[in-house]
Amino acid sequence: MSTEKAVSKKRKRDGSSEARFELAGSTSGRVGPVLVSFQALEPPPSIAFKCYSQKRAKTAKDAPEEDDMLVVGETPAVEFVSNEIESRKVAAAGCRYLLAVRNKKTNTISILPSAKTPHILTHTVKALKSLPSSAAPSKVQYLEAKTALGETFGTKKQKANIRAQERNRIDVSAMEGVMSYVMDGIEKGAGNLLTTGLFLNYSLLVMELTSSDVYPLHNIIPEAEWKALSVSAFDVAETDKDKIALLAYRAVPSIVVDSLLSRFAETARASSSYQATSTTKTNLLTHIFALCLKVDNYATNTKVVAHDLSMPITEVNQLFKSLGCKIMKLGERERGRLGLAGSSAEDKHAVLNAPVEFPKPRLKRK
Repeated sequence: MSTEKAVSKKRKRDGSSEARFELAGSTSGRVGPVLVSFQALEPPPSIAFKCYSQKRAKTAKDAPEEDDMLVVGETPAVEFVSNEIESRKVAAAGCRYLLAVRNKKTNTISILPSAKTPHILTHTVKALKSLPSSAAPSKVQYLEAKTALGETFGTKKQKANIRAQERNRIDVSAMEGVMSYVMDGIEKGAGNLLTTGLFLNYSLLVMELTSSDVYPLHNIIPEAEWKALSVSAFDVAETDKDKIALLAYRAVPSIVVDSLLSRFAETARASSSYQATSTTKTNLLTHIFALCLKVDNYATNTKVVAHDLSMPITEVNQLFKSLGCKIMKLGERERGRLGLAGSSAEDKHAVLNAPVEFPKPRLKRK
């Protein structure tokens, strides 16, 4: 058969049979097509769905709002009902569709004038509706089930964590007999607290403190050590050079040596030798600086101390601040009271005032 005859025998499409598009008019009092979405289970095509809405006034002629509608359908075994909460979530997310309906008889496609939001349908098995709903497990039951599951199928690390939690768990029932003793201890401890009158008296005493009361001498050097030290030879010496020369030949009492080692040194584990740590060094330096404040009438030149100890002046200033001192330049009146020369006007001094104010700890940034 020739190509021309084959072409001529093909059925020609009638130009009038092409689909036509039109905009559907608003139908007052009618719902029109509804868009639904099924979860997990899709119903058979033969199922019929109905739309229900809240009761409206008889005078209302407009169609009910789709957001207030309830779409319902059922089969002999399953019920389908629209979930209002989930449908509103979908609408709030901006999920909307433009629908069109095709009429096969007239071959026209009518586009609905407004966009539709899908109704989310959930299903319920009719045979299971009569069964009572099981209550949610409590926190204790959940933890017990989780522990049993971890002990059976968990890794070694998970099992070790479970055993650690069991050891650290507090048995409240076992503490019932101890609560009376705990309450008695709290009452005894509360008896030592300051009353309002004592607190006011204590506040007045704090306000009356002077710089010499902040660090008493025997809090820096114990009284037993102070009495064991012989200073008569230093009183006879006339110059500072002579006093410094005496230091190398003075025998230190054993009570002083033992106290210095116990307060400013530590012994390593399973060892009898003493060693200095950063903590003990700081403790020793703060005691030395407290003595310097007493000698210098509570205004110590930190530059001189840093030079004598071969330390950075910033570190010396920080330690004086930890004692409650303020690092500042002295005025002319203060220099005259302390008998300092005018050349020390630019030198900074650690000044201790009463009542003492210690530096506040810095808050770490998150």
